[in-house]
Amino acid sequence: MNDLIVDELVVRRGTYELSARNIVIGANGITLIVGDNGSGKSTILDVLAGRRRADSLLSGGRTLRQRELRGRSAYLSEGRFAMDEFTVSQAVSLARVFFGRFQTARFEVAIGEAGLSPTRPVGSYSSGEQRLLDALLVLHSGRELVLIDEAFAHLDGSRKTFLKSKINEIRTQSAVVLATQHADALEPAPAGVVTYEILNESGKAWVQKC
Repeated sequence: MNDLIVDELVVRRGTYELSARNIVIGANGITLIVGDNGSGKSTILDVLAGRRRADSLLSGGRTLRQRELRGRSAYLSEGRFAMDEFTVSQAVSLARVFFGRFQTARFEVAIGEAGLSPTRPVGSYSSGEQRLLDALLVLHSGRELVLIDEAFAHLDGSRKTFLKSKINEIRTQSAVVLATQHADALEPAPAGVVTYEILNESGKAWVQKC
């Protein structure tokens, strides 16, 4: 994947407008989108994942289509990927079908390092373990663009450290975009992390590089 350069992203809802211009999502890099609750972080990820139509979405002078974005991205929203009734192995089977080039061997190594059993039902794990499992499934999707909303929600210190290491590993193959409330979410940050902040005023929100 080459760098994804977003010349313009605009989403309007009534009198509210969210805009982002000249956003560069580096290939083999990590991009942070930082903002308060309700600032528009999830909206930006929804658009980049092809899950939501933007009023304007331009790259290189052309409109980016939802189908194109869906085909190149793997997205973990604040919801869940694997259902409670699935075992981890069944969740992997779903991921293989859904993503097509799922990295099964690397995922199995990762869950082993995390102490997650492939035979346990997903619902038997804690909320933090479920979030980690979902993040690992998306990170090993084999897609060019990986987007995760609040990746570290519900994770304790050791789980956060482990997930950070996996994000840093996968960036050699995929561009990773993380939405978070905290600019220091990746501290100590690896080299090459680019941070954008969402600012709000008078019914308008815009994105600026930190």
